[in-house]
Amino acid sequence: MAGLDVDRVAQIVTGENPGLRGSGYLVRRRMVLTAAHVVAPDARVRVRFVADDGTARMEPGQVVFHEEAVDVAVIRLDAGPEVEPVRYGGIPEPSPIEAVGFPRFRLHRGRNADGREVVFRDTRHARGTAAPASWRREGGLEIIVDPPAPDPDRSRSAWEGMSGAAIWSVGHLVGVVSEHRLGDALDTLTGSRVDRWYTELEYKRLKRLHNLIGLPLERA
Repeated sequence: MAGLDVDRVAQIVTGENPGLRGSGYLVRRRMVLTAAHVVAPDARVRVRFVADDGTARMEPGQVVFHEEAVDVAVIRLDAGPEVEPVRYGGIPEPSPIEAVGFPRFRLHRGRNADGREVVFRDTRHARGTAAPASWRREGGLEIIVDPPAPDPDRSRSAWEGMSGAAIWSVGHLVGVVSEHRLGDALDTLTGSRVDRWYTELEYKRLKRLHNLIGLPLERA
């Protein structure tokens, strides 16, 4: 079973505008896990993967699972290599976490191979601590990480685009980044936690996730 592999970190592209972006993770062959609010149900999207040498490849795909109740979606790529399955887990106590995504504050201008100017988002490897006792009633997973500088546009979060990034703890995928709430400090993100999917989703929806991404049918 595989832990965090940066080669499997995905950028979800839902439009031509550089601002329309989200993050995700290739959890299984052709299956990318992301946040539901990043994509529309049944939509066609493009998914970008960045290699260690900085080159990128774009893969087309379609949203095949969309659940607003837990802010989780799955994109099936049209093609893709075999990959090791991930391990899913809960997070009952404060624990170290990490997540890699493409937030707004990593927006840059550069040039591609033929010299044309391009606008792109680079990765942020966020590392910190989960605080699972927060948002106990709502069921969100609070994570505390090193903060970026505030966005110049105070109506927007510097973390925009990080939504959908897989949250990892001790080799297990324990959640998906869902938002940075504008009322929270910039060191605080909220995620959809895997262990709450079992209480929030009907069995047929859990079975759908099991078939698509290998989520165990029973919580560990």
